[in-house]
Amino acid sequence: NDWGKNWFYVIASEDNTRIQVTATDTTQGGMLPGQTTIINLNKGQLYNVFGKVSAENESDLTGSKIVSIAGADGNCHPIAVFSGCSRLILCTADGGEVAQQQIFPASAWGTRYLTFHSIIATSNPLTTTFVNVFRVMVSDPSTIVKRNGAVLTGLQNNLFYEFTSTSGDYIESDKPILVCQYTHNSNECTGNNMSPLGDPEMMFLPAIEQGIKKAT
Repeated sequence: NDWGKNWFYVIASEDNTRIQVTATDTTQGGMLPGQTTIINLNKGQLYNVFGKVSAENESDLTGSKIVSIAGADGNCHPIAVFSGCSRLILCTADGGEVAQQQIFPASAWGTRYLTFHSIIATSNPLTTTFVNVFRVMVSDPSTIVKRNGAVLTGLQNNLFYEFTSTSGDYIESDKPILVCQYTHNSNECTGNNMSPLGDPEMMFLPAIEQGIKKAT
């Protein structure tokens, strides 16, 4: 059907890995919003979570929490988490594409981010911009987030702020945040007659604090 399916999955790199999963919406496997499930994994195994899809709507798993807790050996083991959806669509039902990225762990979230917009590949010179969508995730709803010095308002579901932009932005906060950037799939979203010439995409942005100044 035309409905996309949200998902995330967890990969274990070591035996005796135990994870605690709390989804924000109903899942295909019957997990309810806010319900916590404990899963045991061994090296190379993964655990998939799919959002439930009906004829009317689809589950949004944004804000779901995955935590590695002490396993049978008493140790917390490292995990990798990927998220995405089977059909990312922005603004219009035309087109759509699979979108998937590895998520930065909470320890890699930061308080300072620089963004840059996408550019029409056929423009000459490369200066014609497209509207991009940005989501700013917070782990604490009291977090103060600023975009170019102006405080963001309209926190959605106590989880994220969302805005569109056609220019570079400086995002800062008083507590760690995660920033995701999305490109559109239709010129109906961009406000001009030039096609984006591509499918929609999602990208998690690294914080300035995670950058390095030297490499060997």
